Amino acid sequence: MKIAEIGLRSVAITLSILLHALLVVGFAKQQLSTTTEVSDTQVLTHVRIAFSTPVPPPPEPEPEPEPEPEPEPEPVEKPKKKDKPKVKPKPRQQQASAAQIAQSKKKRDQYKARLLAKIESKKHYPTAARRRNVEGRIGVSFKIGCDGKLSNLKIDKGHVLLSKATKKAVNAAKPLPPPPKGECPQVIRFSMAFQIK
Repeated sequence: MKIAEIGLRSVAITLSILLHALLVVGFAKQQLSTTTEVSDTQVLTHVRIAFSTPVPPPPEPEPEPEPEPEPEPEPVEKPKKKDKPKVKPKPRQQQASAAQIAQSKKKRDQYKARLLAKIESKKHYPTAARRRNVEGRIGVSFKIGCDGKLSNLKIDKGHVLLSKATKKAVNAAKPLPPPPKGECPQVIRFSMAFQIK
C-alpha cells in the first residue's frame, strides 16, 4: 500500500465518523427540543369542588288568629231550636307551639349548614380522580350525639377514590360541633359533590 492511499483512506474514515457524529448530535438535539415542547405545553386545570348545602326554607308564616264569633242575641220566646255548638277559638298555646316548632327548625337548619361547612372545608379532591376526570356525588349519613360525637357513619357506594375522600373529609372535621340543646341526637344526611370545572 502506498502512503497516499493510507492517508486518503484515513481522511475518508475520519470524515465518515465526523458526519455520523453530527447526525447523532442533531437527532438528539431534535428529540430534546420536542420533549421540552411537550412539557412546556402542560395544561393546568382549575378544579372547583361544588358542595350542595341545603338552603333553609323560609319560615312558615304565623297563622292568623281566627276571629271570635259575635255573641248571638237572645231569642224572644220562639219555639225552641236545637242549640248549635259554638266554635271555640284555638288556644294560644297551640299558636305558641307552632312558633317554637318554626324556631326549632331554623336552629336545626343553621346547625346543619355550620356542620356541613366544616366538613366541606376538609374535603380534598383526590389527584388520581382528577387526572382521570372522575366526578360524582357520594351520599353520607351519620348520627351525632349531644356531645358532638359521630356514630353510625355510612358512605354510599360510588367511585372508590371519591368514597375514600368523603370518609376522610368527615373524619378530618372531627371534633364536630354539638347539636343545639334539645335537638340531639340528630341523624345527618347529605351528599358530597366532586366536580371538575
